[in-house]
Order: sequence, then structure tokens, then C-alpha cells
Amino acid sequence: MTAISFATPGRSRWLIVLLAVAAALGAGYLGATGQQVLLLGGIGLGAVVALLAGVGTRLPSVFLVVLAVILTGYAFLSRGFAYVGAEPVFVGEIALGLGILAVIVTGFRTRFSVPQQILIAFIGWGVLTTVPHIPTYGVNSLRDGAFWGYALFALMIPLVIREVHFERIVSIYRWVLPAFLLWVPIAALLNNSVAASLPRVFGSDEPLLVFKGGDMGVHLAGVAAFLLVGLYARNARGLRVPDVLLWTAWLAGFGVVAAANRGGLLAVSAGVALVFLLRPSRRVVPLVAIGLFVVGLALLFNPVIGSGPRPLSVQQIASNALSIASDTETGLESTEQWRLDWWGKIVGYTFGGPYFWTGKGFGIDLASDDGFRGVAGDNRSPHSGHMTALARMGVPGFSLWIAMHAAFGISLFRAFRRARRDGNVLWAQIDLWLLVYWLAAMVNGAFDVYLEGPQGAIWFWTVMGLGFAAMRFQRQSSTDPPSIEPQTTDPQLRTRTAAAS
Repeated sequence: MTAISFATPGRSRWLIVLLAVAAALGAGYLGATGQQVLLLGGIGLGAVVALLAGVGTRLPSVFLVVLAVILTGYAFLSRGFAYVGAEPVFVGEIALGLGILAVIVTGFRTRFSVPQQILIAFIGWGVLTTVPHIPTYGVNSLRDGAFWGYALFALMIPLVIREVHFERIVSIYRWVLPAFLLWVPIAALLNNSVAASLPRVFGSDEPLLVFKGGDMGVHLAGVAAFLLVGLYARNARGLRVPDVLLWTAWLAGFGVVAAANRGGLLAVSAGVALVFLLRPSRRVVPLVAIGLFVVGLALLFNPVIGSGPRPLSVQQIASNALSIASDTETGLESTEQWRLDWWGKIVGYTFGGPYFWTGKGFGIDLASDDGFRGVAGDNRSPHSGHMTALARMGVPGFSLWIAMHAAFGISLFRAFRRARRDGNVLWAQIDLWLLVYWLAAMVNGAFDVYLEGPQGAIWFWTVMGLGFAAMRFQRQSSTDPPSIEPQTTDPQLRTRTAAAS
């Protein structure tokens, strides 16, 4: 691994001074020449300077808090929340900017692991396949380039996060989890029944809530892992929702997702199967018992909830499952074939055609250029993040994409095995939880436009960033992360607490 050094906090103060001077001169010139749009940019730069001067070394904490709020909004509202802001700067770009500033203010010296080095090479290749297309496609190149641009979250988070933050992350996720499980079926009902009446994002025609079964499936996989590995029960204080109620709500959400989206069904199934495989536990008993009970009731009464092409029903869930596992006629074949045709065309013009080295780049509308606009809806990309990497970045970019994720997955799995072997329970739980989240996102991203949009990509790269940080802290320490729970001086109480844990 190669040591890479960056600016110290002292140098950051000089950067603030330079930015202040640039902002003042730029605003004066642009105002005098009547370039109002660019003037707004100068004002924005001045706001950044003010933020740096006012928050200073607390900026990393501000970034992490803002990121937590944004991730929660994405989980509950999906694409609708992504439009909060003012074009072209939305909440995702705000978080990205704060993260970059947090790294600048913090200053660091670090050694990047092999997966991180491959990630840096992937981002560099993304720059090379984006910049040449900006003169032709303008802002569309930058929007499509978010596919690799959001990967900066995976680099920034390990640089600003501390070991103690992992306990806080677990606490926040534990607090949000019950509300999310209650929200999933409600969100599906609202989206299917009163979508036209839902409030719009200010300044946009987009509804505030957009229910995507695949997106929800990724989070349900993460929730299931959180419960099954024992993070929900770990050091829980105060009110705790019984596992029976949580699993009942989870199964209701899973039923909605399984009926709505095959990618979501497969993402949840892959995530839960991974937990069963790597960490079998008695915590699965409530899930199995409640699941058998719910399936029995569903088969007995065969309810049909909702309308449209994919209502919530036993038949619809079975059709989605069969369409994944076999070529049996299920009525969903038409939604499969055009994807396969498109992906085959991409493989043809990259591996065996003129776009081998650089792909078609970022900016061009792939759906139109490849001849699939009529079936792709309003999406510009081929309903698969992996195919997006190949089509837009060519075989070298696609190879970096595969190598990066293979290295990350193997490294995190090895960290999990090492933590279990050494008895570091919390690290093992966190490693497996993040591994499931990553796998579920990769599976869903293979069948949907998930990794190309902020509501999926920022979650995805944040999970990877947390994985990189967890592995680094585990290498530095052989113990669990320090607890943020209040400590007691009563020896008897300490003994009872340790026994309960």
C-alpha cells in the first residue's frame, strides 16, 4: 500500500483566505459586467468560505449529520427526496460538497488499501470518459458522470469518520428501523392509490414520494441483517420494539416489494441467504415462524391488494419468483427480453466493437443511441449499473468496476471472518451487516437504474465507505469499537450489564 499525504489543517486556513479573496474579486467583476448567473456562483463560493470560517474543524461532524439526514430521506422517499434543492444543486450535491470541504479542513495522512486504490483508478477513468464529452453534451455529461462521481463518498467517509461513530451509527439505525418498517407498506399504498395527489417537491414536478420496490428491497435486506446479526438487540436502552412485531412488519414490507419488483425480491433473498450462510443464529426462529404463519394465511385466503399490472397477491409474488428462476411463462417475459437485447448490444459494441477502450462516454442518451428509447421509459441508462459501466466506460472501466467490487467484497468477508475468530463481536456484526447491504445493492443494481441515481448511489457508496473505515479500524485495533453508552462505577451493576450482553 502506498502512503498518500494531503494538506494539514494549518494549510486549510490559507486555503480559506484564498477562497475569500477569489470570491470577493469574482463577485465584484461579475456584478459589474451583468453576468448574473455567474454572480450566483460567486455568492455560493462566498457561502462556502463563510461555512469554513464559521464551522472550521467541526465541519466533518456537520457533514456526517447532514449525510445521515439525507440517507434517511432517500430511504423513506427514494427518488422524490433526491429532487430537494434547486437545479442543478440538490441535496446529494450539497452532501458531496460538504464532504469534500470536510476532508480539506480535516487534513490527513493515510494509506489506501488495494480496493481503495482500484476505486481511485475507477474514478480517474470516469473523468477521462466524461470530460471529452462535456463540450458536446454539457450538463448531461456531469449528470451521467454522477455514476462514478458519487464514488467520492466511499473515499471521503473513511477520512472523516472515527471509530466511536460506529456505535452511534448502530444507535441511529436502531431508532429509525421500526419507523421504516411501518412506512414501507404505507408508501406503497400511497404511491399506488393517490400518486397524482401527492405533494410535489418545491420548484419541481416530481412527487415528494416515489416508491421503488428495488430500492426498498435493498433496505429491507439491510434491516434483516441488522436484526439477524444481533445489532438491534446489542446494548439496547429504553423502549425496544419486540422482535415479533418487527418481523411481522418486515414480512409485510417484503411482500409488497416481492410483488412489485423482481430485483427487489432477489436483493432481499440474496442478503438474507448470506446471513443464514455466514452466521446461522436462533434469531431466525421468529422470522421462520411468522413467515410460515403469514404464508399459510395468504394461501388460505389468497388476498389481492391494489390494482394495476402488479397487485400484491400470492400469484404475483410467485410469478416474480418464477421469472427469475426459470423460463416458465409468467406474463413478465416482455420486460426481460428488451433488457437482454440491449445488454447484448452493449457487449457487442464494446467487447467486439469500436467502443472497446472508452465506451460511449458520459453524456449521450444510451436509450436513444442504442435504439431502446421506446421501452426504456424516461431512463437514459440500460437498467443495470454493471452494463452502464461497460457501455459508458468501455472494457477497461468495466474491468476496474469488477475488480474494485471483487476486492472490496473479499476484503470485507475476510475482515468478518477475522473478527469472529478473534472474538470481536461488534466488528463481526458490523462487517456482515455492511456486506449484506453491499450485496443487496449490487444485485438490485444489476436489474434497475439504481446505482446511477443519488437515492441509490449515495447509499451504496456510503456503505462501501463505512466498510473501508471498519476494515481500517480493525487493522489498527484488536478490540471492539469504544462504546458510547454511559459508564457506571457500580461493580455489581457492571457485572449484571456484562452478563446481559
